[in-house]
Amino acid sequence: MKEVLIVDDEKSIRELLEECLSVRHSCSTASNAEEAKILLTAVGFKVALTDIKMPGASGLDLLGYIKEHHPTVVVVMVSTDVEAAAEGVRRGAFDAVPKPFDLSEVRSVIARALNYWPMKYDSSYDPDM
Repeated sequence: MKEVLIVDDEKSIRELLEECLSVRHSCSTASNAEEAKILLTAVGFKVALTDIKMPGASGLDLLGYIKEHHPTVVVVMVSTDVEAAAEGVRRGAFDAVPKPFDLSEVRSVIARALNYWPMKYDSSYDPDM
């Protein structure tokens, strides 16, 4: 299982996020929701970092798919649209990061999401260890 799936239709954003996050985490990227669905099924991830506004299925659509088909994946939304990001959180996203983003904020949110994952989904997790 990889840790982070990065989904964004802008290649430069995907590459920047992958470069930033792959220093500490195993990452894969997808350019749209359909590619993301394939990777989610084939590879498995702990966290999906997804843009909201993409051609075809949106990040909110992808969030719904993940909640239904891969409920252990923690979703973080990225968007220039603050209201859409807030809607993502209302629909069950762990958090949202506004674009343009500060890379240290992205790293911090992903670290929190990865720390949250075992507390929620790993039955062998012991916070006292």
